[in-house]
Amino acid sequence: MAAKIKDSGTTPFILGANAGWEPLFWFDYFILRVAGSDFRNGLMNGTESYLDPKVVQAMELWADLLDKGYFLDGFSSMDFQTMNSRFVKEDGAIQLMGAWTTRNLMKAGLTPDEDFGVFNFPTITDGLEPAVEGAVEGWSASGAGANTENALAMLKCVSGAKAQEHFAVMTNNPTANKDIPIEVYSEPTRNTVSKFYGMLDAPFHQNLELATHPGVTEIAKREFPRFLTYPDQYMAVLERLEDRRLKVFEQ
Repeated sequence: MAAKIKDSGTTPFILGANAGWEPLFWFDYFILRVAGSDFRNGLMNGTESYLDPKVVQAMELWADLLDKGYFLDGFSSMDFQTMNSRFVKEDGAIQLMGAWTTRNLMKAGLTPDEDFGVFNFPTITDGLEPAVEGAVEGWSASGAGANTENALAMLKCVSGAKAQEHFAVMTNNPTANKDIPIEVYSEPTRNTVSKFYGMLDAPFHQNLELATHPGVTEIAKREFPRFLTYPDQYMAVLERLEDRRLKVFEQ
């Protein structure tokens, strides 16, 4: 697919690395598609090695795409907002980003299913569930708070169907409450939201930044942006991650 896109005169992929977390999505998905959910859980928990042949295979696949010129230049100068702008300008065909991006694309004047579409990360190893990953953000209440009872009542309110329906109408993004009928979304976005919900039928994983030890995350956010510029150095990246894994998980 990427080769056909490039032959048509368009760069296949847009990826920035300004904040360090943006490339982690690509690593996560390559691991999930090459090795599967159980292995990826072990990698995040420190029980699997970054030098495992499956991780090396994932990095080789990613490096091959970089070597073939399938990614837009200028990694270090692009954050996720710049990636969005470059996508709108049609500087590249595909970006790997969270569901919030669809709202930003619509604000820029693009229409779902006409100007852009949504699809899951492709299969690499046959037989593996098409797991998805992302960030889970929300509110929490302390059990030792001075007004815990009302704090919990507030959380119950905002997660209820009525409040979540307001959220759906305002944002046109998938809600936390899956009881919200698809009809509440505006017509152009219903199909896109349905696709997101369909992806969530598979195992869900927190992204690397939130799923593993902060010491490993620190190395990943530094080394993967460097890898984008020097893809032939992927083993050095894995060796640094493995060294940190051993230090924080096996000390």
